[in-house]
Amino acid sequence: MGRSTKHIYPMLCLIVVLAGVLAVFHLNPSIVQSLPWLSPDDPPSVEQPDNPPEQQPPENNPSEQNPPEENPPENTPPENTPPEQNPPEQDPPEQPTPPKSIVTLTGYYYTYNNMKSDLAELTERYPDIMSYRSYGISADGRELYAATLGNPDAKKQVIVTAGMHSREYVNTFVVMRQLEYYLENYHTAVYNGYLLRDLFDEVCFVIVPMTNPDGITLAQEGIDAIRSENLRQTVLGICGTTNIKTLNDYLNTYWKSNARGVDINRNFDALWSEHNDTVGRPASKNYKGFAAVSEVETAYLVALTESLMNPVASVCVHSQGEIIYWRCFQEGALEVENKRLAQIAQRVTGYTIIDDNQTEPSYSNWTILAHGIPTITVETGLGGYPQNHATMADGIYDRNRDLWAAVAAAYADLAKG
Repeated sequence: MGRSTKHIYPMLCLIVVLAGVLAVFHLNPSIVQSLPWLSPDDPPSVEQPDNPPEQQPPENNPSEQNPPEENPPENTPPENTPPEQNPPEQDPPEQPTPPKSIVTLTGYYYTYNNMKSDLAELTERYPDIMSYRSYGISADGRELYAATLGNPDAKKQVIVTAGMHSREYVNTFVVMRQLEYYLENYHTAVYNGYLLRDLFDEVCFVIVPMTNPDGITLAQEGIDAIRSENLRQTVLGICGTTNIKTLNDYLNTYWKSNARGVDINRNFDALWSEHNDTVGRPASKNYKGFAAVSEVETAYLVALTESLMNPVASVCVHSQGEIIYWRCFQEGALEVENKRLAQIAQRVTGYTIIDDNQTEPSYSNWTILAHGIPTITVETGLGGYPQNHATMADGIYDRNRDLWAAVAAAYADLAKG
């Protein structure tokens, strides 16, 4: 009996231990799964990442959980941030106002004094690209002015003359407007692919807007505008009347000569001897003078032209007819080049080219025959004399504005950019 009790006690202890173990497994089956030798099935192996993700804290520990983020309501600015404000509407920046035009018509005529004042103002506004000077004095004591457009040291020059015949004074206004246009647009405008500044850097323009200031002043302002008593008597003798209104109407409509009764454009030393002016004495037009270059206006223009280093072309502006003269017995290369110049002018203006030889002792014929300079005479406008500034100047200007650029482009040594 004692022996059997002795063996039963350890067995009871073992049974109790086994029962406790089974109870634990029953309460927590995950322990069985963690012990592969006790698991009934071998689950497939899963490759674990090198850095397993951090374990989240148990759900039943609210003190260790971060509170969920709350999105602020839409259109609600963040705390401590001032609400967004639309900037106040601002006016667009003001565009620079173009400079006020200098060359304008302030009266019925564009006068000598208007031109003189405008030349000074233009030079003051554009001192780097324009200058002007007096190249002589007229018979009645008025300065003869020449303006320079572009590079004064350019290797080529083009001469532009206007206002040679008194009643054709509209052309002085047109030429002065052209001058201002090129000055105002010098650094920005393009002609046929060329910047104007490049054209006028290569080819300088020498412009004489009023070759005959005494005659133009006489035609515009009448006999009392002549300063010299001797010249007034000359004019009165030519007109044959002392009735001021009749006289001034006549001067405005018919006078072409200078104050001495000589047609400057018949006074140059080319074809002068051969030319029959059919007048033979001082007159309102066509008298060629008692000798070639007898007039101071002629002599000073000759000197100005001959002072230029390399004049490659000349444009003489007259009125009227909307035609272009160019031929004066030229031959060879000069004829070809002169015709080309006329064709350039025709393309710009739309005027008609006249191919007949011209036989007058004019400035254009003198530049061709005496100096071999290709020269054209551009006859502007239609409708009789005098040509009204207010009704005719704009149309003439519009058709001739680009002529200088076209001539410069023909002679500049440039490649299009």
